[in-house]
Amino acid sequence: MKFTQIKEVCLYISDLDVAEDFYGDVLEMPVISKVEGRHIFFRCGTSVLF
Repeated sequence: MKFTQIKEVCLYISDLDVAEDFYGDVLEMPVISKVEGRHIFFRCGTSVLF
């Protein structure tokens, strides 16, 4: 599935490594910014998932 855009999403996740694996590898959203233990931002089409 290819995502073109999202409206607005902010997810609170306790295990950022699992989130990175899922959103990055499974959903194929590239990481655009990351601070270890704090947050990850993913590109979702023309939008950002954080």
